[in-house]
Amino acid sequence: MISEIVHSSVAGFTWVDVLNPSEEELLETALAYQLQLKLLHDCMDSSHLPKWEKHGDITFLLLRTFDEGAGDEDCAIPELTQKIAIFLTHDLLITVHRQEIDFIGQIKKYTAYNKNEPRQAQFSILHFIIQEALYSYEFPLQNAEELFTELEESVFNDTADESILGEIYLLKRKLSVYRRMLRQMLDALRRLELNSQEEQKILDYSRTEGDRLISLTDASMDNLHNLVNLQMSFQSNKANEIIRVLTIYSAFFMPLTFIVDLYQANFETMPFLTSEAGNLSLWVFMFALCVGIYYWFNKKRWI
Repeated sequence: MISEIVHSSVAGFTWVDVLNPSEEELLETALAYQLQLKLLHDCMDSSHLPKWEKHGDITFLLLRTFDEGAGDEDCAIPELTQKIAIFLTHDLLITVHRQEIDFIGQIKKYTAYNKNEPRQAQFSILHFIIQEALYSYEFPLQNAEELFTELEESVFNDTADESILGEIYLLKRKLSVYRRMLRQMLDALRRLELNSQEEQKILDYSRTEGDRLISLTDASMDNLHNLVNLQMSFQSNKANEIIRVLTIYSAFFMPLTFIVDLYQANFETMPFLTSEAGNLSLWVFMFALCVGIYYWFNKKRWI
């Protein structure tokens, strides 16, 4: 669907929004506004990542915003994000996207409400789109922080099961996607050519906010990495504790088993063999041996 939101006769520039276009609509847009059809096809390709390109007088900017409809198990770029392509000249702004995007709808409503006011600036719309595309990742980053807190508590409270490593890995995959998209969008924005120094200053603020979001993403990924190491350390300690207990039991029973095996040899000169109190004496000796082992282990603080 092709919609002309702002006309040059009203605001001095034209804004055209293209939503989920067909092949015929792509061709119509390319012919009407003298765009390369290949660039319009790039807008529909789900594998393309954020980028900036210059084709003559036309600036092509491709952004990826967080998709609020993404599922809990989604962790790939096409599943977590959606594209919005921007074609920009001095008097033309074209936005192309597959799905309805909330902030695009908000701009449309505002522009329609102020249709008779030519003060609506082209850069204001462009900057709002860029700003909202960056800020769209703040919500999933907050959710990731809350989920990390829950995972951390389950690890420290010893309530985590084997599935926690899978949850951590899934969250790490999502954060990797967010960081990659933010970095590539900032790289594209740094190459974006603007008309004035004032516009450059305004866009610099958005770049700063993007850097802040990347820092939050990096911190969250570092925390997840530390949590994985902590969980593996806890599991290793549990395994070591089991081995320690088994070793202690073995230390008690090994000398007793040796004594029993020794008496099964049936030698005629075995100690206590002909004594009337031999059986009781042997039991007393083995008990004293166990007490001695326990005392030694306790002195070494092994138990």
